Amino acid sequence: MKKKLVLIVEDEEDVAKYLAAALSDQGFEALTASDAASGLELATQRRPDLICLDLVMPGRAGLSLYREMRQTPGLMGVPIVVVSGLVSADAAGKLGWDETLPLPDAFIEKPVNIPELVEAVRELVLA
Repeated sequence: MKKKLVLIVEDEEDVAKYLAAALSDQGFEALTASDAASGLELATQRRPDLICLDLVMPGRAGLSLYREMRQTPGLMGVPIVVVSGLVSADAAGKLGWDETLPLPDAFIEKPVNIPELVEAVRELVLA
């Protein structure tokens, strides 16, 4: 059985490696991208089964990338889990989510609770 592919878009290298290792240990294939541009490029090239996206990154913000991914035909159906210390579901409206931009499939707050992340990923890619 082919491993499910998870793309982690995270600018902090240690966090990206930690999340990738944790997901790999649970049987997923994990790719990492350190910024929005490489994240979008990898997502369109590989079409992952799920994307973990940080919102606070240098350069282009994660919310802008999230909006573009939701509007890119090949990526529209890919579940996105926002992994950030900045946001919770309660604060989502303040960051620009509204009726024109659907909420992410899940929010995971930093510091990341790995069992919570793994459970969210499993539910979204194995459903």
